[in-house]
Amino acid sequence: MDEKRNHLISKNPWLIQSGYFKKGIDALNDEDINSINDIINLNLMGSAEFECGVLPQSLKRMTINGDFYQVYTISKYQDKSGNPLKIYAPIIYKDKVIEYVDGLIKDKYFLQERCNLRANIERGIEKGNEFWWDAENDYFIFFKNEDKILKAMEAYKKRHYGYPQNDFKIAYSSKKHLEFKQMVSNYQLSIAEYKYDEKNKIHFLKFGKYYSFLRILMDAFLIARVNKGEVRFNINGFNFKIDENTTLNDIMNEYNIPLDDYCFLDVNINDLVREFKEEELNLKQRLVNTLSLIRK
Repeated sequence: MDEKRNHLISKNPWLIQSGYFKKGIDALNDEDINSINDIINLNLMGSAEFECGVLPQSLKRMTINGDFYQVYTISKYQDKSGNPLKIYAPIIYKDKVIEYVDGLIKDKYFLQERCNLRANIERGIEKGNEFWWDAENDYFIFFKNEDKILKAMEAYKKRHYGYPQNDFKIAYSSKKHLEFKQMVSNYQLSIAEYKYDEKNKIHFLKFGKYYSFLRILMDAFLIARVNKGEVRFNINGFNFKIDENTTLNDIMNEYNIPLDDYCFLDVNINDLVREFKEEELNLKQRLVNTLSLIRK
């Protein structure tokens, strides 16, 4: 088992962690939810495979790759209260995850421990079994409390993966400008590997594994606009091509990746770059210097 990986995979389910929602979560305020542990009690599964860090590693992968996740509803399955089954799963493996969930309900897979998903649907067994977590394929299964799950994942991401710590108290109307200014003025490349095709003016990039998709996109946009070339990179099976005219809307439309919740959208980028001309000039010099060093 490759516990140290940071990329998403797809394989037949084997380690399905079950759990149940904590009492009183309806009364929790947003500031009380900082991770999935604040809303879920996980069952003791009885196998060592669940006790060797597999869940923290899965949570880290889900957080790092969180920009590729959405909630999908599978209406043909419902709990005894009539709530439809939902999965929190990566876009790239959505169809495969739906297939896996269908197989779990039909007891198709040999699991390390029972997950009781089928029993919940057929007989309404909820105590201790109303939340499921595929610790290798990195997705959640549930029937209720979608808002709490999304809040928990977003809060964990903000706490641990690179969001500016002081910007969350700022009004949303000015948040976009401030975060962009901070990103530009404190610019550090997220690039792990870099190759440049001078003839075709293409930048081939590999980004560091701990950077958020938002950070990577912004770095790619800035490199394309400063160097006036095409930037290419791959994240979890998505091959991205960005040039100086690409917008976030283009990314949303072409790859079906939701970006509406980001702190700044493409309609603001050009205005913000113009607004912070001095920062952009400093950025350009730093970017050119850094890329020249990487090329060597």
